[in-house]
Amino acid sequence: YPEEVGGIGAGYLATAIALEEIGKVSASAATLLTVCYLPLDALHLYANEEQVQKYLIPGVAGEYRGSFAFTEPETGSDPKQLKTIAEKVGDKWVLNGSKRFISNAAYEGPIIIFAKEKETEACTAFIVKKFCKGYTLSKPYEKVSLQGSNIYDVFLDGVEVEECDILGERGQGFDILIGTTAYGKLAFSAVFTGTMGGSFDMAVKYAKEKMHRDKPIAKFPTIQSRIAEIGANVMAAKMCLYKAASDADEY
Repeated sequence: YPEEVGGIGAGYLATAIALEEIGKVSASAATLLTVCYLPLDALHLYANEEQVQKYLIPGVAGEYRGSFAFTEPETGSDPKQLKTIAEKVGDKWVLNGSKRFISNAAYEGPIIIFAKEKETEACTAFIVKKFCKGYTLSKPYEKVSLQGSNIYDVFLDGVEVEECDILGERGQGFDILIGTTAYGKLAFSAVFTGTMGGSFDMAVKYAKEKMHRDKPIAKFPTIQSRIAEIGANVMAAKMCLYKAASDADEY
């Protein structure tokens, strides 16, 4: 993030390389970083000056772990299928609904909630303080991997939001989702490019140490061919990642 909000302005390529290196060792540890980036990216791209001071700068300083919540039980990315409803009551908005597979939901901080306005059915993004009245969670999901990065269902029962905590403009929610996740996909790609690289390193190490007929299996052409194929895939992923990250820096 830029220096004026507390970052060091390293850019997306540097971030991708850092996430890749962490992902070589632990996809969970790298994922924990990427899910912190998502709400910060949304704030960086769409927040007004008041929201920058209130939410973005403390977030970049690591004072909280934010969340980004669009997905629901019935939909992943289609705003027309959203069941979470925002209704204007007096000078406040009232949110009711649920969100699924939400990272960092059990940590204090803001959560960006996407909801459908009751009257217009427009998708709007709201900045909500977690653990406010009406905010509850499921137990963390049991997963087959990424055990260090918990996800939850989030339940909203009459959660009140001030008008000043609308992110961007009313009805801009889907644009905010697409604009933010474009960078989020880049970060996740870095994590799993790192996981590929770590797996490749393990495969090479195993092939050099595993003995068969008094010599390491790395000496056999079939094993060499399979490892070479893995290595080529890893290199291809790296090149795609670095090109996309460099393009993001230029943009």
